[in-house]
Amino acid sequence: MAVSEATIDTENWVETLRSFLAQSPDSLPADIHSLLSEAIDGSHTSLPPRVFYEAVQQSAVAISITDIEANILYANPAFTRITGYTPDEVIGNNESILSDKRTPAQIYENLWSTLLGKRPWSDTLVNRRKDGERYVASLTIAPVLNHQGEITHYLGMHRDVTEEHRLAREVRNNRELIESVVEAAPVVIALLDETGKVVRQN
Repeated sequence: MAVSEATIDTENWVETLRSFLAQSPDSLPADIHSLLSEAIDGSHTSLPPRVFYEAVQQSAVAISITDIEANILYANPAFTRITGYTPDEVIGNNESILSDKRTPAQIYENLWSTLLGKRPWSDTLVNRRKDGERYVASLTIAPVLNHQGEITHYLGMHRDVTEEHRLAREVRNNRELIESVVEAAPVVIALLDETGKVVRQN
């Protein structure tokens, strides 16, 4: 079961996400923001908590909710698909179960400093799946505040961007290779814009 009813019931689960959206970070994927916002504010339809819950259950983005010690209380099916961990394996365990031990400590220090300052944190990290395979995660974590402004939960969302990262690195490497070849060419090479102006030369 993805959620322990004794730990966080559906009504509280929805309230946690409602608080999160009230301070939604810019890095939150647009499609997920739209889904969550529509379900909560009823701008188009009024969805009961259970329907909202099922919508997030079916999200393609890995979503987890932790307590203030980063112990996992909830993980949706996308979390399992990306990490390999089932809800039974992660609920009650710390989110650090995904950490790649070679990640510089400064990154985690910045993460916690930002969260404890009641601000959302976003970055790209290398995580580890259950089978030990590393993957690149585009990660957003945000503190969820109660009406007194106290942190009650953390909400994490992440996507596996390993392939995008590989392609971007490949494009960068190819560009650098082409530039090095152009720079070393024994002839004059110039790149002109549409007006005939030189914008790049070796």
